[in-house]
Amino acid sequence: GTVHYITEGQLRAGFHRMEDPTLQTRGLRPVRPELPWHGFRAEDYDANAFADDQVLNLRFDLQPTSWVFSKGHRIRISIAGADAGNFELHPDLCATGNPEQCLATTLTIHRGAARQSRIELPVIPLS
Repeated sequence: GTVHYITEGQLRAGFHRMEDPTLQTRGLRPVRPELPWHGFRAEDYDANAFADDQVLNLRFDLQPTSWVFSKGHRIRISIAGADAGNFELHPDLCATGNPEQCLATTLTIHRGAARQSRIELPVIPLS
């Protein structure tokens, strides 16, 4: 079949903690839609997010888009890390800035009853 790249999302794991959205708007406006809001200040960053093989809940949104999936189509989710061609390299993993000299990145997606993972995709019914 044919694959269509539809949207993307990103989160640097050091900013995994959820924050109050009014910190970014200073309470001047209601924040809509209800999306995951992460810290952005230096003090919000957790440099030891994965210390001792800690498992984190990483919650992030995808860039908004409008796409109609036809009956029978399938949705594929691709997860990438240290995507040198598209995103800034993490300085702790790649001090030289050369992707060929970066530390290897391993992503583990947990599943099952003990550590459930999920993907929520909003659906707007046809009217």
